[in-house]
Amino acid sequence: DRKVMETVTASGKIQPETEVKLSSEVSGEVTELLVKEGDVVKKGQLLVKVRPDVLKSGYDRAVASYSSQKASVAGAAQLLRQSEGTFANEEAIYKRNVELFNKKVISLAEFDAAKAAYTTSKTNLARARADLTAAKFNLGQKGPNVQEASANLAKATIFAPVDGVISKLSVELGDRILGTAQNAGTEIMRISNLSSMEVNVDVNENDINRVKVGDSAAIEVDAFADKKFKGVVTEIASSSKDVGSA
Repeated sequence: DRKVMETVTASGKIQPETEVKLSSEVSGEVTELLVKEGDVVKKGQLLVKVRPDVLKSGYDRAVASYSSQKASVAGAAQLLRQSEGTFANEEAIYKRNVELFNKKVISLAEFDAAKAAYTTSKTNLARARADLTAAKFNLGQKGPNVQEASANLAKATIFAPVDGVISKLSVELGDRILGTAQNAGTEIMRISNLSSMEVNVDVNENDINRVKVGDSAAIEVDAFADKKFKGVVTEIASSSKDVGSA
C-alpha cells in the first residue's frame, strides 16, 4: 500500500511568536541610543536613556534641598559645641561666685550677673540641642524625597526585559518621546524572540476544509531558497486563515 499525502499550498508572512514593545514611562529627549535594528540583546542590557526635563529638575531640587539641610545640621552641631563650651565656662564661673558670695568676697550685683550669665548659657544650650534635633529630623524627611526623585529619574533608563533581537527601532538619537505616564506613550522599539517564529498564511476557502490543527507544514522562506523548515498548524482562524508555527 502506498501512503497518499494531501498538500495545501499557500503563502503568508513570517513573524516572531513573541514580541515585546518598549515605551518609556517618562517623556523627554532620547540622549543615548545604544542599539540598532537587528542587534541581538540580552535581558538587562542597557538600551536607551531619556532626559526627562521635569524629573531631572525635580531631582536636582531634592538634592539641593537635602544638601542645604545637611549644611544646616552641620551648622547646628557647631553651635551646640559652642554652647556646650560657653555653658561649661559660665557654670564654672557661677560655682566659684557662689563660694565667693557666701564668703562675702563679691557683691550681690556681681553674683547676680554671674548667675544671669549662667542661666542664659543654660537656656542657649537647651535651644542648641533642640535646634540640632530639629535639623536632623528635617534631614531625615528630605532623604526619602531624594530617593523618590532618584527612583523616578531611573525610569528614564530603559533596559531589555527579555533576550531577543531588535526587530523594529522607531526612534533616533535626539528625538523627543511621550511617556506612558501621560498616555499610551511613544513606542521606542520592539524586541523579538526569533527562536520561535510564527507564519500567518492565507488559505483559499476551497482548501481550508482540508487543513486541521496539528497538521505538519513544510515552510519555504525566500531568504533561504534551498532550505525548508518544519512547522505545525497551531490555529485556524474563523476568517479562513491558518497559522503555522515554525
